[in-house]
Order: sequence, then structure tokens, then C-alpha cells
Amino acid sequence: MKALNLAFVILCVGTSAAFAEDCTLKKYVSVEMSEGPSGLPVIPVAIGGKERKFIIHTEGVFSSISPHLADELGLTRLKMDPVIYTGKGRRLREYVTVPSLGIGGASAQYAHMMISDPPPGIDGYIGPEILKAFDLDFDFAGHSFSLFQQNHCKGRVVYWTEDYATIPFDLSVDNNHITFDVELDGKVLRAALETASPETELSEATAQSRFGLTERSPGADLTEVSGTTKYRFRFQNLTVGGLTVKRPLISIYGDAINKAVQNDYSDIMAGLAASHVAVLEKPDLWLGMNVLSKLHLYIAYKEKMLYFSGASGPGWSMKGQTAAAP
Repeated sequence: MKALNLAFVILCVGTSAAFAEDCTLKKYVSVEMSEGPSGLPVIPVAIGGKERKFIIHTEGVFSSISPHLADELGLTRLKMDPVIYTGKGRRLREYVTVPSLGIGGASAQYAHMMISDPPPGIDGYIGPEILKAFDLDFDFAGHSFSLFQQNHCKGRVVYWTEDYATIPFDLSVDNNHITFDVELDGKVLRAALETASPETELSEATAQSRFGLTERSPGADLTEVSGTTKYRFRFQNLTVGGLTVKRPLISIYGDAINKAVQNDYSDIMAGLAASHVAVLEKPDLWLGMNVLSKLHLYIAYKEKMLYFSGASGPGWSMKGQTAAAP
């Protein structure tokens, strides 16, 4: 599969033909959203005539299914050229073509999906190459996920509250990742919206260069560290648009991509591969589900705007309101 040619046939909705030609908010489908492993958002996706459990992955590369499901469906695995490295250093080498894929009443035929290893009990990930065709509505408190038509009046999407915040975002050309500015303890950082990460994570390089932190710094928490996480640190304030999270505990992660490249290539080839990997987008911070799950979040992909309201629980404030530490 040359040059990552994973073209996706845009989901078609049979009931949407009668939508009025105006710019008011129009919903395609709505499905139940459950809490999966580590609090990740899981929705039912129909593949092979049966509902499967898929994690919504806004910061993914492409949609993917598990090796077990691919084998169960008798799908032919094909090699990808080149290999894809995820932000956590996972290597994705193969893809398959599923005959059909459905979310609620929306469906697509012959969709390309990568082979990946989701958590136990999960069949795969729905990635940004599918998600970007719609507006997304995450109602975490109501356990509902909805796809909306993108042809709406600018700014007219928040139907659930009058107290909300907005923040513009950029959408990367290569991987459709959502990135935007946040403020962490007075410093402006570039963040990515990551629905498939249970924690909010700060890169080790940013932690050291912007905050002078290392795993030997006072307050660094080395307990229960695993995977790419080096340590955790409790900051004072994380501000996203009009929402402030007080005393957030943030995981500091290492550069897993370059480490994976070094393991896969010879010294000479690793240098060439790493130089290519270095140009890929690496945000300072990944905004994970420990923050996102406390929101009602609407992603307007075409408008490139996030709309959200915060919870009233401890440690949260909207528009400058004071809240107690969690």
C-alpha cells in the first residue's frame, strides 16, 4: 500500500437525503457511548454483520481492528509501505479491507483499516480519517456520541447549555490531528485532543525545557509508572479555553517513536528514519480522558472549533470561577 493510501469512503446515511438545505444543526446518528478500559470512550460499530466495541481515537493515525477480529472475518492482511509509528512507539505494519462498516445508521463499504492491538475486550479504533467527515458530539455524562452534519451556521452548535467555552484548533494535513493552545502554569503549550488516552500527558522534552522538570525533581511521582510514562507531576493550573483544571496530575512520557525506530533499523538507517519521524507532529501535551470525560464536547471539524462546557465537580472551573482542588 504505497504512500499510506488508506482512502476511506465517506459514510453514507440513508435517512439523510431529506435534510433541508439550510445551515441549522442536523444530526446524522446517535449511539450509546460506554466507558471502556481505563475510562476510554467506546461505541458500537457494525463490522461483518455484528456489533463490535470500538474506541474513538481522535489522535489516531487511521482506523484499525484487532488481529483476532481480522482473522475471525477471514480478511487478507496486506503489508503497509512505509510502516507507521504511533506517538507511543507502536509499529503498525499491516492493513485489511473490511466489506462494510457502520455507526448507527451510517455505513461505508470496503473501508481500509490497519491492524493494531487494542485493549482486551475491544475490537479496534475509529480514527480521524472517518471522524473528520462529521461534527462530533461527546455527551460523556449522558453516555451518548452523535455525528452531526457539518453544514451549520457558524457558532450555532451548542444546544445543551448557555455557559460554554470555545477554542479554535488546527487540523494537521497528514494525520487529521486536532491541535490547539493551552496554558499550563502560565506557559502556553501546543496540545492535541486525545480521546484514546486515559491520562493527560506532557512530553519529557517539554517538561524539562519549559518547566525544568526531571524524574529527580521534588514532587515527581514515580509510583505505578509503566509503558512510556516516566513519572507524574502535579501542576497548579491547566487552562483550556474558558475551562481551568486546578492541580492536575499529569503524566510525563518519553520519546517512544525514536526509541522504536532505533530498535527497528541499523544505526545508519535509524538516523535517516528518525530524521523523517522528527518532522511528524509531536505536541507538547496530549489532553486525555481524565480531563475530557468531565466535559460535554462538540468538535466542529469543518469550522475548526471546539465547543465545550465543564462539570461542576471539585477541581473544575469555567470562566474564572474558583473551584476546590481535587
